[in-house]
Amino acid sequence: MTGRLKPKLINLGPWKYAVVALMCLIVLLAVGIPILSVSGASFMVRFGFFNLPKTWTLDYWETALSNPALLLALKNTLIVAGSAALVGPLVFSFIAYILVRTRLPGRALLDALCWLPTAVPGVLGGLGLLWLFLGTPVFRPLYGTLFLLMIASMLSGITLSTQILKASFIELGDELEDTSRAAGAGFLRTYFEIIVPITAQTMVLVGVLKFLFAARNSSTIILLATSESKTLALLALDQIAYGQVEAATVTVFLVVLLTTGVAFIARLFGLRVGIRGE
Repeated sequence: MTGRLKPKLINLGPWKYAVVALMCLIVLLAVGIPILSVSGASFMVRFGFFNLPKTWTLDYWETALSNPALLLALKNTLIVAGSAALVGPLVFSFIAYILVRTRLPGRALLDALCWLPTAVPGVLGGLGLLWLFLGTPVFRPLYGTLFLLMIASMLSGITLSTQILKASFIELGDELEDTSRAAGAGFLRTYFEIIVPITAQTMVLVGVLKFLFAARNSSTIILLATSESKTLALLALDQIAYGQVEAATVTVFLVVLLTTGVAFIARLFGLRVGIRGE
């Protein structure tokens, strides 16, 4: 099995320590401090006030875990993000395969359409879907459903997902596909028995990214959700709007735990899928 990518290590010399220190600083500022702030705020009586007679409390966690609205939002988040993570990689892999491996007319237009959702702000994208589903009678019953939220969440990350899969197909040689077709296998059998196992780890990566995007997405779906289809991200926005900052930090921290846990599990699973040498 051949490929076009030839990775090469770059010797940084004495600069490697400065690069490592810079990377640690970036991770601390971008990830560490926000997570510590959110987790700490969820246990504080009043966020940011350390001089109160009683600084720490578990009341917000007890209230949140017994709140039916939060449990419903958690269920909706799992359904929407899980569906996007399972369906997204398969759909986008077909798109990437068409862009890289075929010479079908209109590929340039399809590639441009894959970049379009990134150029359009999330709220405007959600507004477009709102007009589509409310303005089309046959689609109107789908408004406010989890299915519509899943579609919107999938479209919000189509650019990155497609480009990752395109890079995987570009690096992959096409000899096994040619051999499969020469042996009489059709496109679907070749795709699912040759392409999918080879690119399985990349598809797991795309699935994790889709889950992360969908779980924390709010701008694209804020106009499409109802009180019954509200996700954790939208619930946190509502809590902040009503001045319930500490309760919102509990909701946000649950999103962090959910996405981090799924990413860790998928990482372990991704190392065990695909084609491995004996």
